Amino acid sequence: WLKGCVVLRPAMGIDAAAAAPKPPECSETEQEEVPPKLERPTSPASSASPEAAAENRLRDVRATDLRDLGKAFAEDYVEVAKTGLKRARDYYCDLEPCSCSKAEWDRLSGLAKEAAGRCCPAAFRFFDGLSAGFGWDAYLSLIDFEVYTLELQRQARDKAVARQRREEAISAARVAMQKAEEEQDFRARRLAHRELLAAQASSRSSSGSR
Repeated sequence: WLKGCVVLRPAMGIDAAAAAPKPPECSETEQEEVPPKLERPTSPASSASPEAAAENRLRDVRATDLRDLGKAFAEDYVEVAKTGLKRARDYYCDLEPCSCSKAEWDRLSGLAKEAAGRCCPAAFRFFDGLSAGFGWDAYLSLIDFEVYTLELQRQARDKAVARQRREEAISAARVAMQKAEEEQDFRARRLAHRELLAAQASSRSSSGSR
């Protein structure tokens, strides 16, 4: 008989930093009312409390082989896995700006499955049982690091595009200022100068926020 006592990592989409200590709260006189921002969250984190996220992390399962061990494990974990996978796919695939298409997600999970079959037959049998217990491909929930890498690459591309646009705006304003000076068009020069200052301020603000 195989016996497994497993400590689960947080399901995909559950905030692993949720258990971190909270900063001290401000007194009532120090607190300021801040209007809500309608921005894309930085992660597909669950809103669950640290206590709820850590609840029942331990599992005691028994089986005659690795595949049956995966099936037994899945019976107790299927709802958590399903919820975490849906949250993560909704965030990375559907919420703009998207970092990973569902087709790419499926392709990456297929590669993970192929790699497990080639490199670790024991893990392959376990995850085969896990998939059977879930009723869907468990490898879809095993590519969080790969998908997050795509998220980081998208952020880097977006920052590069924004930086290029700021540099182009600064260059265009300088060209307009030079042209206005050559033509002695003081009104146009003032306008170009304002545009240059605004572009430079935007560039400094972006650099300071990284």
